[in-house]
Amino acid sequence: MMTTSIQPPPLGNDEVRHAFSLLNQVSQRSRIRAIAEQIVANATPPATAFAELVQALVSPDRYHWRESRLAAWCLSHVPLLPHQRSVAIQTLADVVSKRYKPSLRSIVARSAFISLIIGAITLTPAGILVIAILCYPLVHLFVWDAARSHAAQIRGEAARALQTLQAVETIDLLTAAAVNDMLFVRLQARNALCHLLPLLTSAHYGTLRPSTLQLLSYLLNAPNELLAQRILEAFTKVGTRSVLSAVKLIARGRGKHGHLPPIRQAAIEAQRRIEERLRREQETRVLLRASQVEPTMPEQLLRPAMDAHLERSEELLRASQSGEPLDSDIALAIIEDIKLRSDPRAIPFLKDLLQLPSLPQAVAMATQECLALLQARAELDRSAPPALSPDIEAKLFQTDRPPQAF
Repeated sequence: MMTTSIQPPPLGNDEVRHAFSLLNQVSQRSRIRAIAEQIVANATPPATAFAELVQALVSPDRYHWRESRLAAWCLSHVPLLPHQRSVAIQTLADVVSKRYKPSLRSIVARSAFISLIIGAITLTPAGILVIAILCYPLVHLFVWDAARSHAAQIRGEAARALQTLQAVETIDLLTAAAVNDMLFVRLQARNALCHLLPLLTSAHYGTLRPSTLQLLSYLLNAPNELLAQRILEAFTKVGTRSVLSAVKLIARGRGKHGHLPPIRQAAIEAQRRIEERLRREQETRVLLRASQVEPTMPEQLLRPAMDAHLERSEELLRASQSGEPLDSDIALAIIEDIKLRSDPRAIPFLKDLLQLPSLPQAVAMATQECLALLQARAELDRSAPPALSPDIEAKLFQTDRPPQAF
């Protein structure tokens, strides 16, 4: 079965200028340069282009650092099959996360070679050795800093490529890089976040790491005003209780960007949406308990309308692996019952249900809504205070007052 390749976005003027700035630093004989030239000329790269680009990033020691940087740019602008896109995103994510530390052996060898060249100006064997030894520490620091700078440029270009690929799944990684990495990588990661955060939807609620939400709250005070606004807009969809205090601060006009009307308005909207979401989650936890237990007659007990052994197994709702359509009414009723029960153990079932190719649209929407609710419930359970002890709970319900809500 043929799979259609995913076409890259068209090259704009800024992207073409950026490509030429990378091309001009690479040798004419480079295979990576030949692939990049075909991309810029809107020609179809060879079938081996994808493997060569990945190899240039997986084994950077075999390539010049400028070639690896150009390979990162090319990887986001070649047509990719779906599985190749996954490999490309994983490869670029590894480039960003691994700091590409240069080899100590290569740094020592290069520093010694440069020191000997500097010492050669004396034109005497003794002078060469003495001057080389004296200047080696300074040369070593210079070479080491240059190697770190080259690695940072490769990783920064990889972050830029993840932005072009719209890799929303790497927001956790890019957020960490935007706070804790080298300056060049931080700037590229923050720019990538400005383009990826608007792609988040309510379906991503509960999927971001708690540490990512905390780092995004920290980035609200970054000099980038656009990034702060995009973070607040993302909080309206994925924000939790942990970011509410930072959002409230900006909504009151405080913080680094609280004086800007667009950002303050975005914070007010984010606060409203987060509080509304938390209120709905709290309502699902409210239980009414009777002040006393009334005796129940046996004839009042609820019994099934039919015997369980009369049910045929083929009539039960199951995830169809053969692509047969589900009974929408039964599926919606079961999903509604799961929503009322709010049992997080149903999350794997709902995820499997969403993978069915023949799932009706109404069932898919109800499943996504129920899944988001259960994920929110699971997160709330993890952060809920400990339950009351039996003695305290008994004292609370010894009065004759009407049932209380908890």
